[in-house]
This record gives sequence, C-alpha cells and structure tokens, in this order.
Amino acid sequence: MQKPIRCILLLALAGLTASTVRAQTLTSVDINSTLVGSTTESDDNGTKVWTIVGGGADIWGAADGMRYAYMEVDGSNWDYVVKVRDLQGPDGWSKAELMARESNDPVFGFEILPGDRHVSQMTTRAGGQNQVAMQWRHTRDGTSQWANDVGLPFAVQQPAYPNTWLRLRREGPVFLALFSTDAENWELSSRLDTSDTESGFWNGPDAITDPLMAIGLAVTAHNDADVNGATGVFSDFGEAVQVPVAITVQPPATLDISANSVLELSATATGDICKTEWRKDGVLIPGTEIIGGGTIVNTYTVDLAAISDSGTYTLYAEGDLNNVTSDPSVVTVTVDTTPPFMTSAAGSADRTQIAITWSEPVKAPSATTAANYVVDGGVTVSAATLSADERQVTLTTSEQALDTVYTVTVNNVLDAAGLPVAPDST
Repeated sequence: MQKPIRCILLLALAGLTASTVRAQTLTSVDINSTLVGSTTESDDNGTKVWTIVGGGADIWGAADGMRYAYMEVDGSNWDYVVKVRDLQGPDGWSKAELMARESNDPVFGFEILPGDRHVSQMTTRAGGQNQVAMQWRHTRDGTSQWANDVGLPFAVQQPAYPNTWLRLRREGPVFLALFSTDAENWELSSRLDTSDTESGFWNGPDAITDPLMAIGLAVTAHNDADVNGATGVFSDFGEAVQVPVAITVQPPATLDISANSVLELSATATGDICKTEWRKDGVLIPGTEIIGGGTIVNTYTVDLAAISDSGTYTLYAEGDLNNVTSDPSVVTVTVDTTPPFMTSAAGSADRTQIAITWSEPVKAPSATTAANYVVDGGVTVSAATLSADERQVTLTTSEQALDTVYTVTVNNVLDAAGLPVAPDST
C-alpha cells in the first residue's frame, strides 16, 4: 500500500493547552555575547517556566549573538510550540525566539556556532518593534533574511504578552512558522521551503535536509554593550499534539435561487487543517482553496448565478491525521423571472449626479442610455454610467436646486435575463 503523503502546507492546532505539551530538558549556551547570560527553571502550578537572560548584538546578519537553551531533535518531521509570557530588553529589537539550528558542523560536530543556518519564529518587545515574524539564515556564516526580503507572503502579527504563542513545524525541507494568542486559533506567519530558490537556499545542497537539528529558546538583547541584557520568560515548550479535522458548521442541505442572483455557500472546518476547498459534483472549483487558520470559514460566492451552477456542492478539508468532506449542499438555479427594480437613489455633493442602486445587475446598453431616465423639476440627464458590478448607474445631470427632492422615472432598463424594469418605475 502506498504511504500517504504528509501535508506540508499548513496545519492549525485546536485546543492546545499546557497539558498537551511535554516539558523538555534544555542545554543552555551563550553565543557571541559579552554578557554571561542565565537560564532559570521554575514551576508554575505544574507548568515548567524558563526565564532566560541573554546578551548579544542580534540574531541577524552573518553571526548571531544570544543566549540559547536547546535540545537535539533527530527527524525530518516535527512540530514544536512555546508560550512567551514576557520579553524585556534594552532595545526595540530585543528578541525572543523559537529557534531550530542546523548545528551538525562537519568539523566541530554538534556545536552551536554564531553562523549556523537556522529557521526561527521571532517575537519582539511590545514597547519596541512589536512584531512577530519568521527569520532564517540560508548559508552558514551568510546573511539573514525574512519573508519580505525575498518576496514571500507573510502576515503582519503583533505579540500579546503573556499569551504570545509561537510555533515552528518541519516537514522535510519545509518549515512553517505560526502565531497564536490562545493556542487554539493559529495564524500562518510564513512558509519557508528551503529547497526552493525563492527562499534564497538555491536548491540542491543548500536545502536543509539533515535530520539532526537543535530546537529551543533564544534571547538576544540587540545591544551587546548592555550589562543587563534582555529577559524572556517562556513556558509550555514541547511537541504539539495533532487534532483531527472536522466540519463544525455544515453548508445548507438545499439552496434554491433564481438565475442572475447571488449564490453563496459557507462551511467551517477546525483541527489540524492543511487546506480546504469547495467541490461541485466532486470536482475541485478553482480558486476556492484556503490554506491555514485555526478555524477556517470557507465561503464560495457566485455573484451572478447561471442555470449551469446547479449541482451538488461539498467542502473538502485535508489534514495530517484525516480528511473530511462536508454534508452535500444541493443547489438548484431556476430561470430568472423577477425584473430588476431600484432600491435607492442619492444625489451628489456637487448636485450634478444621481446614483441609482439596483436590486440585481442591469445590462448595457439599456442601463447606459440617458433617455431611459427622466428627472422632474426641469433637471436634464446627459449621461448614464454603469458600475463594474453592474448594480449601480450614475446619472450626470444639469445642476439640481438646493434642498429639493426629485423623482427619477425609469423605463426600458434590462437585467441579464432581458427582463425590463416595470414601466415608469420611480
């Protein structure tokens, strides 16, 4: 039997608590730091807490300066989380990080060195840079990068101490950095494929393929001259526990609509989700895939439904542990028999325009024929412009009087089915 391919896109962990991570024993080391740092372990009602004081100039550039508390992890597929309770330091760029380092040096063996390649999920001081982001070094003793340096997608995220949860996952050469404020609803920060030239790893031998890495907690002061350094307080460090995918909100069992109206279906999936997508009669609907999120609400919309949109729709959700499909939603689109009608009309500040909103899309040239619109009180209509969504017509008129109510009368405007507005509609 063929072995299932593990999803490397994104997972979303639901219900992570202190009881679902395993306390770890860490080795601490100062790297490229004048300050002699410290790592103190304590107990908070059964939860192990690490208070790490670190110096160093930065975790960046060609060489890192920091305090690093780590353990060895051997394997190309893993998933670790940590809660950062607090971060204080002398600089706006003082950092606390969940860091994986490739430290199996061919000369020195397993030793943490300043220029090691690494992939990290970083958080900064709330009173400083106030940012959560993924960063990495793709070449030993080479430059450091983050997503916007190489044009990769990234989310703008801010820490929320004492509930700043960082997560780092490895799937072979692919790393995913995630962020949460409650350990239940996770957001993707960035996804890094170290075998992809987009990420600066240049493919082939530069990809991170060694199964042996260090994983742990890093603190840098971002000011090596500061005598006190930066202090990060961490807890709940350990392996994440996988949660099965489930459809928690089903789409409607049936949906009956007329052609040229809006078709909208929505369903919600939770758990360790890699992706969700809508399918019609069992076939993927292009453009409906959503990757990531602790709770994914996937809504499929067709602004102008056609008879051909009739069919059976399902939401498919794919996860690491399981794949699920929603209950079917049978959509029936019938012939449009409802003519268009105006829902509102409003004048402009300069008193030379009137915006008419329609109940459904209307079509040119009927909607853009100025003669189809009459305004009372001696106001003339010189032009009619149709909006891109075909739901609004803007009339250009002669100047309207102040504090005057006008009536707009419309004839001969057609919808997509060719049905005309009721005669002399106002």
